[in-house]
Amino acid sequence: MKQPERLWSETNVSDDKPLGLAGGWAGPRTAVNAIACWLAPLALGEEARAAALALLSPDETARANRFRSERDRWRFVAARASLRVLLGQAVGREPGRLGFILGPGGKPELDGFPIRFNLSHSGDWAAIAFSSGGEVGVDIEEVHFLDDLDGMISTSCSPREAAALAEIPPSERLEAFFQVWTRKEAYLKALGTGLAKPLESFSVTVTPGMPPRLEEGGDGAVSLMDLSGLAGYRGALVCLRRCDSFNVMSAVGIFGV
Repeated sequence: MKQPERLWSETNVSDDKPLGLAGGWAGPRTAVNAIACWLAPLALGEEARAAALALLSPDETARANRFRSERDRWRFVAARASLRVLLGQAVGREPGRLGFILGPGGKPELDGFPIRFNLSHSGDWAAIAFSSGGEVGVDIEEVHFLDDLDGMISTSCSPREAAALAEIPPSERLEAFFQVWTRKEAYLKALGTGLAKPLESFSVTVTPGMPPRLEEGGDGAVSLMDLSGLAGYRGALVCLRRCDSFNVMSAVGIFGV
């Protein structure tokens, strides 16, 4: 399997290293205080599709076959297989032998290992985040036209966020909304409670150029970072504790073909 290429990172600890794959976690300090995120392509060639499909469990294969759209079916296969490859390299186990269980709130966990992970996919890309020092959430969305942007803002944003979005020029508001949306979704996914915590009950920063952070309504320590490496997409990472570094890497070519 091809090793991932590091794209960029943000860190407050100059001597930390990115989280390793084949060699496992880079050390106790990094393992506790870092998040690693991989951007994995979902549009695979024929050989890569075959390699990805061979890694799935019977249950995952059955789920894939329930998709009516061939494009959606192969996106699912690519996302799940990418998750297996990256988790397998992180913990030193064959991807096809990994087992998953449901933790509190129904959030998937890797059976037998303390690593925390989260997966999101949209369009032709998946974002896969790992942490061994706190629950993690990731969300990625392909920016697309919304028939009722104002309606989406009113139903999914807090009054504080809606007011801030109203101050943004209309030509920039759609992308700003998707950035807000991914920050909020990543936070909810890290919590693992779904919509038990209403979207309008907490606020994130909105104004372009402001550092991403949870402004009100949060529960405990939260580290938040935007994913900005893909044109036409917006994304965010959240860890439910202080994180010293966020490492973002490319998973292009991980199936070796």
